[in-house]
Amino acid sequence: MRAGFGGIDLNSVTTLFSVFVAENKLRPIMIEKIDASKVHHNQRPIDKRMLSLRIDGPGSIGADLVELSEDYSVEGKKIIKEQLSSEKDLGLIYHYELAEMIGDPKKIENRLSRFFDNGVNWDDSKSFIFKDIRLPSSVKAGDV
Repeated sequence: MRAGFGGIDLNSVTTLFSVFVAENKLRPIMIEKIDASKVHHNQRPIDKRMLSLRIDGPGSIGADLVELSEDYSVEGKKIIKEQLSSEKDLGLIYHYELAEMIGDPKKIENRLSRFFDNGVNWDDSKSFIFKDIRLPSSVKAGDV
């Protein structure tokens, strides 16, 4: 039996991750549309700090930590830290999301499944950018 969403206050729920999605592509993983009057909308500010993919040449990719523009775009972004390294910046890489558009619902479904099955909250795109990185450890049941 599925838990209902009636009366839930999204401001009091731990956020697993925030990413940009192509909403029309998510239909295959949607179960139901929730009536907006049945939930208290999340009023917390959206984190503008994200990882931005950088391509420095053929076969040379990495990421910068950036602050998105006022309209949440990488166009006009402010660079906080350039050329993150898995040795020196592992905490930042684990903490921040990639500023990418996710159009494949399987990516979100797989990430959620991994989290609920193993407690590991990880975007596989980071493993593509930082080839030597290990997945973060799982979280304890009470942490979420």
